[in-house]
Amino acid sequence: GAIRQWVQFQDDYDSFFCVVDLHAITAPHNPKLLQQETLDAAALYIAAGIDPEKSPIFVQSHVTAHAELCWLLNCMTPINWLERMIQ
Repeated sequence: GAIRQWVQFQDDYDSFFCVVDLHAITAPHNPKLLQQETLDAAALYIAAGIDPEKSPIFVQSHVTAHAELCWLLNCMTPINWLERMIQ
């Protein structure tokens, strides 16, 4: 369901789509498979109708700012703030 909505939204909104691969490395994985599965996910977005000309698709690990911001937030955020999060 979500990707179908993304296809519709890309005509009405500025959209960026991310293949999140950094989360995958927090569990045991095969690095060679992860690389192929990352490409497969990007291909799925395109096959489902995401147009990379309208809405860029990027891989999370290729944008170093993601990991850098995570490190900064982890260093600056008190644990009691995190414990209040309800997700």
